[in-house]
Amino acid sequence: RSGLKNLSIERVQTEIMKLLMAERPEKALNLMVRDGIFKTLYNGLVDLKGMTKLLEMERILNLSSHALRRLFAVFYSLAIKRPTFYESHFRFSYQKKLFLETMMKNIPASDKRWVLYKQGPHFFEDWSLLRYALHKNDAEEDLTRLKDDLKWATLHSSLKFPLKGKDLLQQGVLAGPKIG
Repeated sequence: RSGLKNLSIERVQTEIMKLLMAERPEKALNLMVRDGIFKTLYNGLVDLKGMTKLLEMERILNLSSHALRRLFAVFYSLAIKRPTFYESHFRFSYQKKLFLETMMKNIPASDKRWVLYKQGPHFFEDWSLLRYALHKNDAEEDLTRLKDDLKWATLHSSLKFPLKGKDLLQQGVLAGPKIG
């Protein structure tokens, strides 16, 4: 285990992401927890209960694996205590960092319309899955609510801004940069 600290962040990240893309990563993750790999690499204990629940929901709903969503679930217990956890232990693109930062915000369920319209349907799916997987509620009840939320999202199309340039021209606004 002592040699693990000598590995580059990028190398560890690559291997973790490969593992998280696997169809059934539970056994390897549990072995890593048992053998203290995560404790050595990330200076803390991870709680795999949320990850286990997430994987079960993915299987039941026949959803594809999403490594970043799974990474968030695995390290949530560490990231909640250390706001800079992902930034200090991973080297992600701006887009992936933004995903993790937005997921870390405690967006209430009542804002699901905002999540869907502002972040898009893929983010909404990840947000919904993680919201139910990481909170310690009844699994069956959570699955029912998750199904309802995902169905709700498919019934609501993205908002379209109703105002067009020609609408402004008809109202008497002069053509030019003020329209933009």
